[in-house]
Amino acid sequence: MLEKIITTLIGYIVTGIFGFLVGKVKAIQAENKTQSEAIKNENKIQSIAIESLLRTNMVSTYYRYKKDKKIPYYEKESWYSEFESYTQLGGNSFIKDIKKEIDNWEIGE
Repeated sequence: MLEKIITTLIGYIVTGIFGFLVGKVKAIQAENKTQSEAIKNENKIQSIAIESLLRTNMVSTYYRYKKDKKIPYYEKESWYSEFESYTQLGGNSFIKDIKKEIDNWEIGE
């Protein structure tokens, strides 16, 4: 009789602990999902900002050398590097049109 009572109590305790732990795990998962969504949103905002900065710098470089259609080697390489990052971020065709022009420019001082 005493064994049956102890066994029943242990069953209730284990079930209660298991239920408590499952509840905690679910709460942690919900919190992680909220944090993950916040991080994704922040990353999207940062990507938009970086894309804008890259576009501004590339357009500035373009207009600086457009008149002579001659660009220093280091500037052209830097511009191409920025272009790659810009397109990976989803940049638009406006910059691709500028790239077609820069592709034909001479290397110079």
